[in-house]
Amino acid sequence: MSWIRPRPRVAVGYPPPQSRAKMPSNVGDLIDFEWKQSDAEAPKDLRYQATQAWPQPQVPRKPRWQLNLNADDVSDAPRHFVEACHAVGRDTQCFTEFNKYSSLMWTIEDTTDEIPAWTIGLNTVETRANGPDIPSGFGFGLPYETDVATATSVIAEAVHDWLSGYESVLWPVSSRSPLLLFAPEVRDGNAVWIDRAADSVTCLIGELCAWRASAQVTQS
Repeated sequence: MSWIRPRPRVAVGYPPPQSRAKMPSNVGDLIDFEWKQSDAEAPKDLRYQATQAWPQPQVPRKPRWQLNLNADDVSDAPRHFVEACHAVGRDTQCFTEFNKYSSLMWTIEDTTDEIPAWTIGLNTVETRANGPDIPSGFGFGLPYETDVATATSVIAEAVHDWLSGYESVLWPVSSRSPLLLFAPEVRDGNAVWIDRAADSVTCLIGELCAWRASAQVTQS
């Protein structure tokens, strides 16, 4: 980045020790002093170069991926997080409550420089017929070494809590009753949906829509 100043200026606040005695103590005089210094008066090591280029430090880009709800469009993201997002996203496909969103995108980001975790998030855009679209979303941290089953269960619970707490959406509900919500959990090393009433495993997370379809066929 470069800029041009009308005349050489003294770098206020950074004079060498031998020059400090010459600097005014009054703030107003200091500012005036800065502008009144002539080219001859200003010490050479304090002059601004008229077209000085200040190099910007190179900040390494942190790994960050955006995936569609099914998490099937990224190949180089951490696979265990992709599989977890994929399973949770697949279990939303048979619920009409998600039709109000025109955009649903997962975000996976390396934030280990700031917090000892990777950030998993879901960004949404709700389309309204009468009014502007409403963006929303959430994010939370997960240790990188989190296994697939735990990541799947935690992500499913985060989506469930966000939908019920902020979006007034009940998910995932049982096909047997609209008041029966399944709970995500890890049992026997697998991420599963638990029937709260019976405290029993309903299905694997990622297979909820297939289970609902078979349950409806059985009931009919």
